[in-house]
Amino acid sequence: DLKMGKLDVPKGDLKLGKLDVPKGDLKMGKLDVPKGDLKMGKLDVPKGDLKMGKLDVPKGDLKLGKLNMPSGNVKFRKLELPNGNAKLGKGKLPNSDFRIGNFTLPYYTLKTGGMKKPISPPSQASFPISLTGNLLDTTYRNDIAGTKALLKKGDDPNIKHPKGFTPLMIASYFGYEEIVDELLKNKANANIKLADKRDAIWFAVHANRNAITQKLLQAGAKANNSYPRNATLLMEASYHGNKDLVNTLLGAKAQPNTQYESGETALLFAAYQGHVDVVKTLLANGADSNLQDKEGETALIKAVYKNREKVITELIQANAKLDTQDIGGETALLKASIRSYNGIATKLIDAKANTNLKSKKQSTPLKFASIKNNLVLLEKLIQAGANVNAKSERGYTPLMLATRANRLQVVKRLLAAGADKNAKSNLGSSALQIAKDKNYQSIVQALETEK
Repeated sequence: DLKMGKLDVPKGDLKLGKLDVPKGDLKMGKLDVPKGDLKMGKLDVPKGDLKMGKLDVPKGDLKLGKLNMPSGNVKFRKLELPNGNAKLGKGKLPNSDFRIGNFTLPYYTLKTGGMKKPISPPSQASFPISLTGNLLDTTYRNDIAGTKALLKKGDDPNIKHPKGFTPLMIASYFGYEEIVDELLKNKANANIKLADKRDAIWFAVHANRNAITQKLLQAGAKANNSYPRNATLLMEASYHGNKDLVNTLLGAKAQPNTQYESGETALLFAAYQGHVDVVKTLLANGADSNLQDKEGETALIKAVYKNREKVITELIQANAKLDTQDIGGETALLKASIRSYNGIATKLIDAKANTNLKSKKQSTPLKFASIKNNLVLLEKLIQAGANVNAKSERGYTPLMLATRANRLQVVKRLLAAGADKNAKSNLGSSALQIAKDKNYQSIVQALETEK
């Protein structure tokens, strides 16, 4: 074990089982702890590599050139790799910033209050055509005359590239409609799949090719195929916000309530992205507004993250449940209050969302309105019957929290609403004691003069 206040190895290697520098700095060229734990306040490896089984920097910063943890866990407050690579098995950043140049997590869980699209889009580099003089080549180059000539000569329309790509897949992705027509006319198989289950219609939908998608469906392609991570074509189209493509797939009987590997449905993707027209279309075609993903989040909760007020309106009108709690016990109203999204919070309160439901940490919407000095939301919550004396997990009331944050106007409004100035926290502190300890004389006066 290595325990110290500061470690500086700028040009060397460090190899050990466990490194504990809880209050110090660590600066070096390379750090290798493949079987150990790394715990510290700050880690700075700007030009080096970091390889280990587990990294835990819950209160610190992590800055380095490259992070490689293919089978490990990473837990920290902030990760910055502006020009580097990050490779790991599982990443958890519950309250963090994540900034890197290149990030690869092939089997991962990333928690940042956001969503990952169903499948990463392919690029032109996905089709490394190295063969010449055949249908793969003419299709890739959008050589219509050459394609027709080869088909007329009797070339196989289902010829495969060594990586499994067919001419139809290539034409579908790049939007070469005339070549798609020629291939289908010559009996190209629309249902040939790559090893990972991708087929021609997958490429068409991924590239937002509605007309080609329709042609493939008419040629026998399936609208309900399952792709990597249980993604569906409808999820892809909904994520991109392509209403016409969504309608095409629904018309082909695509199922709106299939759930992604992590539990999201097409509706959750559309709600998070703010695609109002797609949300309306999905709801009108049987999408369940109350399905939850593996984090316990519904479409209503997803819409809160990026302040999607119009989506919230549509979901409320569709009678979505307002008080569903995620795995942390947080409701859509609580999440809106945390972010000071007053427009969304007001819509939820007006729709009769419960203002007093607590999260697992015993937080309420009023707590955050008080801390953030959000007088507009504070008033709305009080008028809706929010409990002004609800306690957090540490026994703090909104009045105590407002006092700690030096929010004089909030303190006055809470007192007027009946807040108990004599309530005590788990540590035995009252709002008045907190105000005196912090020398907040205006709040002390407000509390002492309150009858």
